[in-house]
Amino acid sequence: MTRILLGVTGSIAAYRAPDMTKALVAAGCDVQVVLTHSAAQFTTPKTLETFSGKRVLSNDPWDPSHLGTDHIRHARWADAFVVYGATANIIAKLAAGLCDDFLTMQILATRAPVFVVPAMNVEMWENPVTQENVRKLQMRGYVFVGPIEGVLACGEKGLGHVASSEAVLQALELKLKLRSADSFVGANRFSYFTSKKVLISLGSMKTDIDDVRFIQNKSSGLMGLEMAKALQGAGVEVHLLAGLLSPAVENQLSTFSSVTRFQSYSEYRESLVRIWPSCDVFFSLAAVLDFVLLPRSGKIERGTAELTLQLQATQDLVAACVAQKKSTQRVIAFSLESGATWKECLERAHKKLLKKGADLIVVNRSGLSGQGPDSNENAACLMSPSSSLQEFPLSTKRVLSERLLAAASSYLEAPGNQLNAKKNKDLSPNL
Repeated sequence: MTRILLGVTGSIAAYRAPDMTKALVAAGCDVQVVLTHSAAQFTTPKTLETFSGKRVLSNDPWDPSHLGTDHIRHARWADAFVVYGATANIIAKLAAGLCDDFLTMQILATRAPVFVVPAMNVEMWENPVTQENVRKLQMRGYVFVGPIEGVLACGEKGLGHVASSEAVLQALELKLKLRSADSFVGANRFSYFTSKKVLISLGSMKTDIDDVRFIQNKSSGLMGLEMAKALQGAGVEVHLLAGLLSPAVENQLSTFSSVTRFQSYSEYRESLVRIWPSCDVFFSLAAVLDFVLLPRSGKIERGTAELTLQLQATQDLVAACVAQKKSTQRVIAFSLESGATWKECLERAHKKLLKKGADLIVVNRSGLSGQGPDSNENAACLMSPSSSLQEFPLSTKRVLSERLLAAASSYLEAPGNQLNAKKNKDLSPNL
């Protein structure tokens, strides 16, 4: 039975919350409702309790009915959160990471997917501030269902009407079906990593053209962040090696106690030299430059008759980390591939895996709409040196990261995979 925590917030659409509750229960869900004080102006706890079969939880975190850590208990209980009739205010609070009531405390503490079902006046929905907040939440993996066109409570017609219960159920079914297909749900899904110190690199880096200009490659850092959050939530010691990040990812770094920053290739290399020897596992997600520019001194003036930029190849740092690793250390590489077919991408990635000597490689494909460095979603394949494949369909990077971690944990724990991957003897033994 799917466990749904239904948070009803203070738009006029709250009067439809009993119907939403009935639809969820009819679909076989176990529903727990949290009713905000504003929403209680449009519907009653007794009505929602009648249809859910459970006492409605107070949104006051200091209510006597709550135990000290109730927000954590319910956050772990839920398979999904639905924020029904979401107002511009609750969307802004979630985007800012505020948790001043029981509902937002649970959402901040959960690892379950969050579905936001907005309802408000069309002008409020289309306001640039609201749209910016929506984009922030979408980047973090929140799923928005609606709003839809309709006649609003104020009598105006436009985009702002709450989505139908059927649309919400369809969205839940799509996402939760993906999650329920995973065999690793449970406390030990990342068991290989629980006693390890894990280093995760993420983000992009830049190379200078002259004293005032630079070139930067693409990577938001979101995938690395989601992997780090999943591991940290499972009690794993995580150290982040973070480059240039998107604002949404940058805003979440403060939740990690061990973070080293870099901007250039040389800074990244120097940090690896210092940090990698004391770690057990290295997830190399950072977009490392294959070439750096030899910068010109001063500023190149507009109108320069002839402009030639000189490139210098960089060292393969994943291969260098593998070459100096101890028998107990593991390296998981990531590779963004381009090619006419997915088969070509996999073949190229496997050659890289063997050349680098990494334990595993995660492959995804460039140039696909809605996927890749700047997207909230991606698909990937986990590949071993023996060419065994485990493919993961398109999903949010939050879900994908958990699937990859669980699959990697299972592979590394399996008998026969505890030996060092063969090292490439042509590599320099030093970083």
